Amino acid sequence: LAVAFTPTTDELQLARRSAKGPVAQLGFLVLLKLFQRLGRPVLVADAPRSLVEHVARVAGFVAASLRLEGYDRSGTRRRHLVVIRDYLGVQPYGRAAQHAMIRALAEAASTKYELEDLINVAIEQLVRLRFELPAFDTLNRAARRVRATLTRALYGRVFNALDL
Repeated sequence: LAVAFTPTTDELQLARRSAKGPVAQLGFLVLLKLFQRLGRPVLVADAPRSLVEHVARVAGFVAASLRLEGYDRSGTRRRHLVVIRDYLGVQPYGRAAQHAMIRALAEAASTKYELEDLINVAIEQLVRLRFELPAFDTLNRAARRVRATLTRALYGRVFNALDL
């Protein structure tokens, strides 16, 4: 917890510059630390209470007095995501990221068959290109689709070769 989720001095200063008030600053810091660790934005409400309390303690807040329930639905969170992406040098997952992921999956599927291996290739490519990661289901569906397409093509070639 301390190693992965303790905000640095620079991150604390960024939170103070980017968010007004302790609730918004705590929301910002928790969102930032989760994004850094998971590679994508997640709901602050899904963060373990121990993580929120740790970040609050490091930032000098009393976590019990801060209510983050509305943070995930707020425009403040959306504005914070822009700042966090800029700070981390990460682009949102979108069309460009999807195309890069599919290209990497197609190339990898010629030598790898296991979904886990294909998903790892997709994650590595997205991270290398500085894109945020999509939900796991998106990675899983893309890997399955690319693998199925390649398998059908291979079966087609074998079938056509036997049909001489």
